[in-house]
This record gives sequence, C-alpha cells and structure tokens, in this order.
Amino acid sequence: MYLYRKINQYYVFQSSLDGDDFKKFVKDFKKILLGKSLAVVSFDYDSLKPLVAEYRRGWIYDAAEVSYFGELTRNELEHPIYANNGDEWYLFDCPSKFTPEDVFVSYSGFRLIDLTSSDLMKSVQDRFWAQTIRNDPASFILLW
Repeated sequence: MYLYRKINQYYVFQSSLDGDDFKKFVKDFKKILLGKSLAVVSFDYDSLKPLVAEYRRGWIYDAAEVSYFGELTRNELEHPIYANNGDEWYLFDCPSKFTPEDVFVSYSGFRLIDLTSSDLMKSVQDRFWAQTIRNDPASFILLW
C-alpha cells in the first residue's frame, strides 16, 4: 500500500519498502536522483560513516554526523549507500549543508501522511517540516 499527497512544496510518496524494493525504487527513479547532491542524515537508523573507498569516491562526513556526496552518478547509485530501512536522505540541486536537529525515521511510527491524526504525530510532523523547510532540499527520501 502507498499514499501520495502534496504537502507544502513537496510531493510525498509514502510506502513501506524493504531493501530490495528500495533498490528497485533507486533503479526505477534514477532520473530524480542523478546529478543531485545528497545529504544522508540516517543510514539504518544511524549515521552513514563512509568507508575508505567511499571517501576516495568523494564522500564527506561532518561533525553533525551527516554524510554528503557532491553529485550522484549512475556509478554511485550502484554502491550499497542505502540500508534496508531507517534511511533519511535529502537531495539538493547543488552541494549544500544540511543541519539536522532531529532524525525522524527513528521515531516509532513516524509518517508524513498519518491517518490517525494523533497530537504527538502532528507535533513530530511539524518539527520535520520546520527542519526541512529551513534546509530547503529539492526533495527527500525517508525509508522506514
């Protein structure tokens, strides 16, 4: 099952994908990823700490525990830069710093499209949108 809505200036597609589905998503939607600058805030519910080979390919890791890649290429998307779940990606049109105050995929049950409309979920969503709008990515991908 998936849900799709426009929220603020973003189109939100929400679905539960496992690692193989996300791999397929990346393959099928390369066009929206290629050429974008990537900030990985969460990788498997933790930070993505680049390996030596990833540093050699151009990855950067900063004090805020965010990993960056300057411009996504087909080659880079072939590498295992995504986990089975717990990934939080922000894509920019040009290299940009992302200042996270929170990692949202780690909130139990967090969804951008919440059918329960609980006060707690609304509060977390408001914080997500404030952080996202402040950092102004072109798009983002959250994988639970």
